[in-house]
Amino acid sequence: MTRKPKYGLIAADIAHVGIYLLEKSDLLLDVITLMERKHISAVVIEDIQDLSSYYIVSHRDLIHFFAKRRKMFELQDNPGEGYEVLKKIHAAEIMRGPIEIISKSTPIDEVVHLMNRKGYKRVIVGNDEGQPIGIISTKDIIAWTKEILPKGTPMVLAVIENVTGLILSKHVFRDEISEDYLDLLGGVLTAIEGITDEVMQNSGDLRFIEKDFYDIMLEQTEFVTIILVCDESSIELRIELQIFTRQFMHLFKDALRLRKKMGYIQAIDKFKIRNLIGIFE
Repeated sequence: MTRKPKYGLIAADIAHVGIYLLEKSDLLLDVITLMERKHISAVVIEDIQDLSSYYIVSHRDLIHFFAKRRKMFELQDNPGEGYEVLKKIHAAEIMRGPIEIISKSTPIDEVVHLMNRKGYKRVIVGNDEGQPIGIISTKDIIAWTKEILPKGTPMVLAVIENVTGLILSKHVFRDEISEDYLDLLGGVLTAIEGITDEVMQNSGDLRFIEKDFYDIMLEQTEFVTIILVCDESSIELRIELQIFTRQFMHLFKDALRLRKKMGYIQAIDKFKIRNLIGIFE
């Protein structure tokens, strides 16, 4: 008996209804053509000899297939011969499975735990007879969590140098937040070196600190730790912080490397982040 959904939602509520099916004897080219025509990232494969089992071919499977067989195609004298090889490959040679099909009445939090535990990027949703009727991807899960969880509002962003503890750059998101108010938040900026040390001691594993009235999210890189103070943490803010971190490092990695090489004596006013703040808007 399926337990009552914790969030009031079941798999059928967020699944994309409709499955594109091919048979295991169909050609690999048919799989590729269907993915391209329907703009999908996976195709379910059925076995007409055993309709109780289903398989899957995803973009990842295609990449692995061609990567492993690169030499085989390179040995062909001309591109036409390579195409002739492809025409003889069937879905059965690349498909994975049998795949697990979850019931459409599965509580959504169980779906999330299953995907996390087994590393699935998608799960197939089935009807009462176990036949596939829809699919849930990680994109669907993210969209769902954004609907039920508060986004959280960024308050202060600070870029801290790991070795020196210096604040290379900072941004205050709310006009009403003064420097005095920052002290009331626990001295986030004045005690930032201690937070950085805590991150370092945990080998970069510490990514979140919860305070009484605010949350602190951290992303550590080779040279800096980027700290976001917000009124409430959320998945969306975490993603935005990760995007900010990647773009900051893309812009300033060479300058940070030079600071390290020169003993951290260069001026730090070059690390301007105003143009990156739009990520959080």
